[in-house]
Amino acid sequence: ERDLPKHRGFVTSLAVSPDGIMIASGCDDEAARLIRLKDGALLRTLEHDREPVQCVAFSADGKTLATAAGDETRVTRPGIAKLWDVESGKLIRDFEGMVKFATSVAFAENGTRLIVGSADEKAYVFEVDSGKPLGFFGGHARPVNCLAISLDGEIAISASGGRAKGKNELKLWRIAD
Repeated sequence: ERDLPKHRGFVTSLAVSPDGIMIASGCDDEAARLIRLKDGALLRTLEHDREPVQCVAFSADGKTLATAAGDETRVTRPGIAKLWDVESGKLIRDFEGMVKFATSVAFAENGTRLIVGSADEKAYVFEVDSGKPLGFFGGHARPVNCLAISLDGEIAISASGGRAKGKNELKLWRIAD
C-alpha cells in the first residue's frame, strides 16, 4: 500500500494503461496526471486550460490519452476534449463542438474514433486522426455521464441521468451510423 501523488482537488476519474504500467487520473484542479504504478512516481501533469478534467481514457495501444473537461458552473463555456501523447505529454489535438461541459471520453472502432459524452444530452463522435466531427447520438433526455465501448469497438453504451428523477437511462448504439 502506498500513497500516490497528491492532487489539489478531487479526483474525478482513473484509467489504467493497457500495459498496466501507469494510471491516468483526472482532477477538478484542471489537470490530468500520469503516474507510474510500480513506485507511484508522477510522470507528467497535463494542464487543461482552466477547465476541470471530468474523465480520462487510454487508447488501446496506450500511446495516447483522451481527456474530457468542462465545468457545470460555467454554463456559457462549451466542453472540450483533448488528445495527448503519453510519452511526451504534448497536446495532439482539441475536440470541440459540445455545447455544455464534456463529461466522458472513450476510444472506439479500433482507436479510429473518439466518443465524447456531454452535459448537453449528446454523445459526439470524432475521427481521431483529423479531429473531424462525424456526428452525434442525441437520444438522451438528460446529460450523458459515462460511456463504455463493446470489445469489438463498434457499439457504444451511453448512460445519462441527473439529480432530478426520471429519464435516467442506458442506450446502446452503433457508432458507424
